[in-house]
Amino acid sequence: MPSRVPTLVVSSPQQYAVVGSAPFSVTGQVTAPAGTEPVGIESVTVQIDAVPAVNATLKHIPNRQLVIVNFTATVQITSGTDPHTLTVTVNSDAGVPVTKVLTVTAGPRLEAPAVLIDLVTAYSIDPSKPDVQKYLSSIAKRIESMSLIGKLASINKVVVGPSALQVSETTTPRIGLWILDANFPENELQQPSQDFPLPRLTLDVAAQSFGLAPPPNVPVLPFVDPASLPMFSFALSVPTGTLQLILDAMMPDLVSKAAEKDFTLNKATVQVDGSGAVTTVFSGLLPGSVPTTARLTEDLGISQRPGTVQHMPAVVSSSNSVSAGSDLQWFAGWFVSLFVPKVGLLLLAALGLVEYGVGEVSGAVTGVLSSFLQRLPARISFRNKGLPQSLQAEFPFPMAVANFASFSTDGSGIVATGEIGLGGRDQSMVTVSLIGPSYFPNYTRGVESAYNVVLTHFEPDDDQMNWQISDVARSLTVAIDSFWQEGYFSPDFPLPARAAPGKYHYTVSVSGTETCASDVTKTLSGSASLSVTVNVTGGPPL
Repeated sequence: MPSRVPTLVVSSPQQYAVVGSAPFSVTGQVTAPAGTEPVGIESVTVQIDAVPAVNATLKHIPNRQLVIVNFTATVQITSGTDPHTLTVTVNSDAGVPVTKVLTVTAGPRLEAPAVLIDLVTAYSIDPSKPDVQKYLSSIAKRIESMSLIGKLASINKVVVGPSALQVSETTTPRIGLWILDANFPENELQQPSQDFPLPRLTLDVAAQSFGLAPPPNVPVLPFVDPASLPMFSFALSVPTGTLQLILDAMMPDLVSKAAEKDFTLNKATVQVDGSGAVTTVFSGLLPGSVPTTARLTEDLGISQRPGTVQHMPAVVSSSNSVSAGSDLQWFAGWFVSLFVPKVGLLLLAALGLVEYGVGEVSGAVTGVLSSFLQRLPARISFRNKGLPQSLQAEFPFPMAVANFASFSTDGSGIVATGEIGLGGRDQSMVTVSLIGPSYFPNYTRGVESAYNVVLTHFEPDDDQMNWQISDVARSLTVAIDSFWQEGYFSPDFPLPARAAPGKYHYTVSVSGTETCASDVTKTLSGSASLSVTVNVTGGPPL
């Protein structure tokens, strides 16, 4: 009498297969004798590691000699390290379970970028070149200094990147940032270094992760004055999920601020539509357990930068509404003053790569976000050693000229397109501004003083300007951020050893030189000064 125990064959996956971290199919076939007492196949279950098993879908195939059942199930590796155990079990009325055990691996854990920039370049850009790596390094250092990094860590998230990759033999590089789970496999990351203080994906994992994002669709756009040659067109995308993660990281601060007004904030979500609107919805309870929902909508667009023909991103309008169980106009006003600026910060964090913190900010969101967007440099000076050699003589002092064609939403997140053109600079265009207090009403040593150096059409050597106070022989340097084209320093004014009450006058000055990288005989210079009076009263400092 033939055995009534079924035979199990797993068709897919094969032993030691790389199945990835996405859901995958397990398929196969169960056969058993038919005859006068056919074997009844009751179930087929599929299990990954110790995760609860799932029941496979069964399809009986008619056959006079055999019981034939095809099965399929979908499972997923969601945790743990490679390798993983895949167990397929057949239960039948023969009373003896039949099991097949396979070893599979997840391989790289792939995630689509949290911020993605696609480029179409006028000439080939090799992401591995030192100049490109230096630019990526400056982005990494800026992001690493943001308090947002710690806030994301509090919800077990880590910022990874930036990574750049040439996605084809054509001139189409992609630049990406990721927000990943803190337990992301270490063997798929390049560990932080002095130049890159954030972890980065390994090259092969970055290449596969870029593949999860929609294919590049970058329109080729005309460049605008004062550019004279095209550099690249770009397409920027920030998925809604990125905005939500940032908002989640900000929630403890928002909950704490809400509690000060006896409002219990339970939930905050970000939504986008296809018309350029980003809406953030806050829901919670007012005193007396009154359910309340507040909505803030920001309409994104572009506006012409004053004094130029260039267009840059802007918040073109915003609106808010509050629904509650009673007439609570006070809550509507409080909501605008507290939450509206925070949502502006949400977009700043996602798009600006700049530190604003989550402190109190006065004014409406259009004032906060628009003010920031207006600071985005429309023209960025850089050294000509980053240009192809054929262009270095024509552009001894080059600059990138930005012009946005769109800044909106497409239902999946924030999207933008634009063009960066190549323009030239000369001495007549250079300006240096020194911004800070010109009078201290009650000064004593140790009183904090802060001065801001703002450059236009100027990229000083070593990204540094020299600053000096009159009556002091030596000068010190202030680091200039090459993207934002500004820097800060805090001088101490050299009062006499026993300064008598009265007014003391000084001149604070800054100066710098930019040397052409391809021809050291060509230079640009910039300077600024500010007269400062410090008043010594002999009383405690204000």
